[in-house]
Amino acid sequence: METMLIILALAGCLPSIVYLAYLIIKRIGRRIRHVFPSEGLTQVILVAVSMFCFSSFAFLVFWNFATPPPYYYLEKSLVIALLFLLMGILCLQVLQFIRLQDHQRKPIFRVNRGAAGASRGKRIVRTYAVTNSKN
Repeated sequence: METMLIILALAGCLPSIVYLAYLIIKRIGRRIRHVFPSEGLTQVILVAVSMFCFSSFAFLVFWNFATPPPYYYLEKSLVIALLFLLMGILCLQVLQFIRLQDHQRKPIFRVNRGAAGASRGKRIVRTYAVTNSKN
């Protein structure tokens, strides 16, 4: 009976937990956009995937040499570890490419439309005389 009440209480709190998770993710997203102005979420995902791949590579290599499995399984898991290493390197290369593209973009200069519109209606005073006579 007690477990049923605990399950019902957790089910009742589930919408609040989901909403709280949504607010936390939204706040983290704003901070990520502040740190990484463009392509922020993509960069964070690439860093997370590369860290997962490198840690999986290190775990598989350490685990294979710490425990003595048969040779066939050792070779198989070392190949999988190598694939994790290559995937991590690929993620870092894509991350480097994105950052390189961001730095090569030229900043867009914005013109204040209020100042441009105000000067458009003004009459331009010329410093030279305009004549209609023929020389």
